[in-house]
Parts: sequence; structure tokens; C-alpha cells
Amino acid sequence: MPLPIIAAVTLPAIISTFVRFLIGTAIVRVITALGISLVTYATIDTVAGYIQSYMVSNVAGFGTWQPYVDAIGLPAAVNIVSSAYIGAVAVRALMGAFNKITFGSVGN
Repeated sequence: MPLPIIAAVTLPAIISTFVRFLIGTAIVRVITALGISLVTYATIDTVAGYIQSYMVSNVAGFGTWQPYVDAIGLPAAVNIVSSAYIGAVAVRALMGAFNKITFGSVGN
């Protein structure tokens, strides 16, 4: 008879410790992955903004060529390319975060 009593006393403690470990690890992984993604996006966005403003300010210094530069749409092209790059890096960072959260396996 003492075996069921011992199991009844120790089993909930073992299960709760195991669940705490799994949930705690999952929460830490999610927060870490999302934090890395957020920092990556913010950094790339800032750097791309600096590059874009630098290019646009230098385009303004073309003087007599300014109407032609505006006519071919160079400032808009710089904006589109930098936005696409930021989007691509953000998607890659989020996919990397998703792989870290799911341990690289997606519901097979």
C-alpha cells in the first residue's frame, strides 16, 4: 500500500516541475527570438534611413541635373529599394525566430 501513497505525493511535484521547465523554456525562447527580430528590424531600418537620406541629399546637389534625376524617378527608386531590403531582412529575422521557437520543425 505505501507505493500508491508515495506516487500520489511525488508525481504532482514531478509533473509540475516538468511543466514549469517546458513552459519557462518556451517563454524564454519566444521572447528571445522576437527580441532579436525586433532589434534586427530596428537597426536595419535606421541604417537604411541614413543611407536613403544621404542619397537623397546628394541627389539634391546635382544642380542643373536635378530635373532629369527627378524625371527618371531616382529618389522614388531609392525609397522602393530600401523598403524592399528592410522588408526582406525583417521576414528573414522573423522566420529565423519562428525556427528557433519551433526547434526547426513545422507540424509534420
